[in-house]
Amino acid sequence: MSRGEIVRAVLGTVAVVGILPLLMVAPGVAKASMLFSSRPPRVQRRTADRVLRRLEDRGLVRVFVKEDGAEYVSLTEKGKTEVFRYELGRQRLAQTKWDQLWRIVVFDVHEKRGPLRRRLRISLHSFGFVRLQNSVWIYPYECEEIIELVRTMLRLRGEVIYLLCARFRGDQWLCDRFQLLPQGIKK
Repeated sequence: MSRGEIVRAVLGTVAVVGILPLLMVAPGVAKASMLFSSRPPRVQRRTADRVLRRLEDRGLVRVFVKEDGAEYVSLTEKGKTEVFRYELGRQRLAQTKWDQLWRIVVFDVHEKRGPLRRRLRISLHSFGFVRLQNSVWIYPYECEEIIELVRTMLRLRGEVIYLLCARFRGDQWLCDRFQLLPQGIKK
């Protein structure tokens, strides 16, 4: 397993379970890495421990000791955002038959939150949206759930609006861009 895959495995495991005993996290990662590694188990265990400590140093997880002396791991808010980002990156927008409706995302994010605005634009572009204006992006297929996830992840609930729009005059270039053949029009 690559370091990134181990990081995703640890974060994903902790995300699913919540608070997890440290002894359950590291051996699980070590066992998973055994499938892809010829290194001895004790070396893999040290690798898993290092990954966990790095995640703690990066502020993604919190390792703490309970009264019984056992160590536990939990995700921080930053860790939850990272897990969400991984999951979002795995999402794909379904491209079914076009229903003649445009999905438009309009946003107004204050200048003080510029990095979030840039992340939103990058996300929209990566999903295949086309920019009509700096704060207006368009897509032909159903994507409300993804946009809702992005709004939640970036904490832009009030600043991002999702609209449905019927065909409009001058949208032929968009049909061409998305390789759509509107009903009744033959090329």
